[in-house]
Amino acid sequence: MSKPRIILYVIIALAAGVIGWGISQMSQPAALSFVKAGMEDDLEAYSVEVSYPETDNENLNREISSYIESGLAQFKEIAQENWQVFSPEARRGMRGVFITEYEIFSNREVVSMKFQNYQFTGGAHGNTYFKTFAYDLENERNLALEDFFQEDSDYLDRISEITRAELFDKFENEFEGAARGIENMLNLGTEAREENFENFTLGAEGMTFFFPPYQVAPYAAGPQEVLVSWEELDGILKFDPQRLDIRS
Repeated sequence: MSKPRIILYVIIALAAGVIGWGISQMSQPAALSFVKAGMEDDLEAYSVEVSYPETDNENLNREISSYIESGLAQFKEIAQENWQVFSPEARRGMRGVFITEYEIFSNREVVSMKFQNYQFTGGAHGNTYFKTFAYDLENERNLALEDFFQEDSDYLDRISEITRAELFDKFENEFEGAARGIENMLNLGTEAREENFENFTLGAEGMTFFFPPYQVAPYAAGPQEVLVSWEELDGILKFDPQRLDIRS
């Protein structure tokens, strides 16, 4: 083989390698960056302590801000109204409290994050509730649970069965056989309906589902969470979990 032909083959090979590398880099979306932000308020009627992420994606920022501002406005209105109704003596211990914290679990193709909120506006005790985001960066939208599963699959039945069995065993062990006494609440809270599993995050091992107090158990049991592994969801997912850049 002549020297010019060898040089030509080397140039072609190098060019193909560079192009291939470029394509592989393009197929991996850049990780989203986050900066921790927050707000605090300390008034006579209530206190507020909120932390949330600011990202370099404006649409996601708007989604997060809308959620925070809506919940905060509702809390302030209720807390202020209750404060006006309480007598000076009754106000002791009845000051409103609003606390929001967050965690981020993945940040490349899908941004998975969980907000945990504690709110007290008077009464015997406050309450905890959740809000999760699974934000599709390519299509700029928040994904619902159904978006992760193949059409006509039995994903809700499968998730319902797994979470119900896991929680039943947990309550049996932690509360010394008391699961039978709350079985109706547990069955209703894990019924195969989308709204029962709307709060979830994506992790390296699977999807974690979050249940606030009163959904699957009495308040004293506290909030609950159940991990459903990717293996348990095998065959009905729309995507390969290995493609996610999972970070917690």
